[in-house]
Amino acid sequence: MKLLIDVDALVKMAHWRMLPELPGSLDISWSNCATVSSLKFRASRAATEPDGKLFISTQAAQAAVLAIAEMSELAEPLPGHLELFQDISGIDAGEAILFAGIMGDDSTYVLTGDKRALRALSN
Repeated sequence: MKLLIDVDALVKMAHWRMLPELPGSLDISWSNCATVSSLKFRASRAATEPDGKLFISTQAAQAAVLAIAEMSELAEPLPGHLELFQDISGIDAGEAILFAGIMGDDSTYVLTGDKRALRALSN
């Protein structure tokens, strides 16, 4: 099993101090997880100075940095798959990449904390 983790879900779990528990609770290793590359840089900056938007504490950012360091790189989705999600209201660019990344792969899942994206998918 592979798990693609949305920014919202990863950050929420980090703030709730649940992020270290994620692999064990799903019986998966961090190396079988991935997230968008931009989160690595935002978390690294916020590990010393929270941005007040995505990260409100250095502890959450530091937990994210540690988890992301153990994750695999996110594979590039096929262009045709990505195009399916790019212009859907409620799905941001990062979510579009994750959703495109699971197409045609029954062993890969997305963990998201974004209700708007899930509503948009259901339509």
